[in-house]
Amino acid sequence: MDDFSLEDLQAALQSAQEQKSTAKLSDRNVVELVNKLQECGLLGEDLLHSVNGREYVTAAHLKTEVTDAVNGAGGRIAVVNLPAQLAVDLLHCEHAAQQAVAESNGQLRIVQGELITVDYFDNLAAEIDEILQAGGVIPLGDLAAQFALGSELLMSVVAPRMNKTIHGRLEGGLLYTSAYIARIKAQIRGALRGASTPVNVPHLLKRIQLDGLTTGSNIASNIIEELVSEGAIRGVLRGGGSSWTPTIYAKSQQESVRRFYEQNSYIGYDTVSKLGISSAKQHLQTTFPDGIALETAFVNPTVVHQLDASAEDAAASGSWCDLQALLPPALTRDDITVLLEHCSVIQPSGQGKTVTGACTLHAGTCIVSHVFQQQLREQVLSEARQAAETAQQQRQATAKTASPSQPSAGQQKPSNTKSGGKAAAAAAAAADDSAEEDWDMSKSKGGKGKKGSKKKPAGKGKGSTSAAPAAPKQSNKNQNQTDAAHSSELSVHALTDKVLEWHPDMDDAGSHGKLAHALASYLRPAALAEFDKAMAAVFVASAESRRRRRDAIAHAAGDSWQHFQLYLHGCQVFAEDETTSTALQRHLVRTTGASLMDWLLRYQDVDTQDEQVPGSSGGQDQGRLPVVPIPAQERQQLMSRLPPDIAPVLKEGADRLNNTADAQDAEKSILAAAESLGMRLKPLDKKAERALVQMQLDDLTAQLADQMDPATALSLVVPVLVMQVHGKAVTVPGRALAGIISNLKGTLEPGDFDLLQSYHQTVVSHLRAISSDGSGSPEVEAIQEQLTTNLPLLKALHRTDKIS
Repeated sequence: MDDFSLEDLQAALQSAQEQKSTAKLSDRNVVELVNKLQECGLLGEDLLHSVNGREYVTAAHLKTEVTDAVNGAGGRIAVVNLPAQLAVDLLHCEHAAQQAVAESNGQLRIVQGELITVDYFDNLAAEIDEILQAGGVIPLGDLAAQFALGSELLMSVVAPRMNKTIHGRLEGGLLYTSAYIARIKAQIRGALRGASTPVNVPHLLKRIQLDGLTTGSNIASNIIEELVSEGAIRGVLRGGGSSWTPTIYAKSQQESVRRFYEQNSYIGYDTVSKLGISSAKQHLQTTFPDGIALETAFVNPTVVHQLDASAEDAAASGSWCDLQALLPPALTRDDITVLLEHCSVIQPSGQGKTVTGACTLHAGTCIVSHVFQQQLREQVLSEARQAAETAQQQRQATAKTASPSQPSAGQQKPSNTKSGGKAAAAAAAAADDSAEEDWDMSKSKGGKGKKGSKKKPAGKGKGSTSAAPAAPKQSNKNQNQTDAAHSSELSVHALTDKVLEWHPDMDDAGSHGKLAHALASYLRPAALAEFDKAMAAVFVASAESRRRRRDAIAHAAGDSWQHFQLYLHGCQVFAEDETTSTALQRHLVRTTGASLMDWLLRYQDVDTQDEQVPGSSGGQDQGRLPVVPIPAQERQQLMSRLPPDIAPVLKEGADRLNNTADAQDAEKSILAAAESLGMRLKPLDKKAERALVQMQLDDLTAQLADQMDPATALSLVVPVLVMQVHGKAVTVPGRALAGIISNLKGTLEPGDFDLLQSYHQTVVSHLRAISSDGSGSPEVEAIQEQLTTNLPLLKALHRTDKIS
């Protein structure tokens, strides 16, 4: 085709167009043909189909059409408007627009879905400048609404063109000219010069028809601060530029505060606040640095000088005075307390420490000289001593009335003394049982008692650890009631009446008229201490005596408990012999068990007893007390005085000792009773048991060596043999001797056993003969002579070389 010229080609085209086609193609055939050509690679892939389906356009041509459309619209067109104008789908238009922006070198931008050129922004700036020059001020918000642009976009357009295309100032979202600022400045200067009181700046701008500046109040604030710096106006701008206070008003405020403060020697913070001064306390501290800042008011130091003068007069005269008239009426009670602390001669009461001063503050506003206070103290202490003397006399009368010989109210009711009666019956039954089972009717019968009452020295005994009684005693209760009754004479109310009786002029003095009450409260601890001192002196000796008695009883109970356990272990040796074991346990419960229960009752009741424990001396301390049974009537009184919390346990223990022959059952009752009293009874260990057995053996051996009565000697030989053979101690009743002797068979040589058994039978015959014929009959004398002859042989049985 290079051989053909342009004219030849045009002629060939014209000839082809003039020829009639032999076949016509439909639109569908054309589309298929174009698609086929694209598949064969004869057409480019950027060929785009129009919206109406009758045209094809390339991407490059579409980009050109997009650029032409933006320029044709004045430099700004919405992307969504391009499909209708170019007849191409929106997706292709957006793609073409992005390519156009990328190739525009910054001259074209897509902003908020619109295509905008730089020339459009330049023209927009020129138009904004025309509007600004005409109006003087324009809010950016109005421009953004007018031109349908975002505020941030408009700011990015306007800011770079300030003082170039746009001639003015941009501040606080406002565009304004210098002429507008000069006009506004003049208006504000005139308005503020005419203000003599604090004004609200936004309200002032509204009154002078500049309320449009309220949305940009920084302009007004900057103008006001500029006027202040120039000296055109005088005052202070506060509240972030929302409040203007003229200098003349501040001077008037300070003058009013100063005049009130100097005339009244104080000023309240509420008064200062009403004058329009904020932070009243800090303002007063700055204005009057020598003043005293309180919680509700600011006080002149001259008030303190007046208070000191009045206090010095009261101290010099040895009297008291009320400072209420000298104090500012606006002060609260806390303010008065703080203010009086600045007085050099006043010592606030209740400090608990020595302070240099001559007066003490009472009832909030009253000062009392130390001389007057000491005189009043002596009067109150005298009243306390008289009350103590009255209480002591009343206590003595009560003690005489409530003597042990007179039953208490609880004892007069049979229904309340059932357990006490059983306990008394238990003591009587124990005594009767001992008499019935004891076959030794000679005058030396007491030796057997010595055997049963032999104790380990109390110096290092392990029987118990005593504690204080578990509950208050009835006598102490009566005494406390007496003390409380007479202490009511020293109550605050009673002492207040006494103070008013001595000094009637104190009525209505002090805060709420409570000076007399305050002095009574202040002096009452000293009065009670004096009362207690006087009362305590009476009971010092008796308290020491009770302590010694308690310790002695505790040691006696511990020793009795050790022997109870010792004899209980001895009973276990004869467990196979039921008759003998029962007799031994019954005897143990009725003697040592009953004695131990008596000690527990005495321990509980020691504080109510003014007399000595039977058999003890006043100077006895930690010593060994003799076993003295409690009489039935005294036992009943002890039971009736038991506190309610421990009475059931002790009464149940006493009843069980009376009704049981089981020593282990009695042991549990004794332990429960001791625990209720707070007394811990220690168990008997093997080492202590061996020591007690050896002591018993030595003691009985010594008694046996000097004993000449046959019956008593036999009663000593049998337990000695038991200890030597079994290593256990027993307390032996007369009825159990036969069983114990039988138990020793096989442990002694036959001759010795026969001697022991024969001697026992002879003693029994001797006692029966005395009961039937009398002590002077020939038969009794013959048996007595036989017993005396064989007594040395009996004594020889306890030797260890005679024991197999």
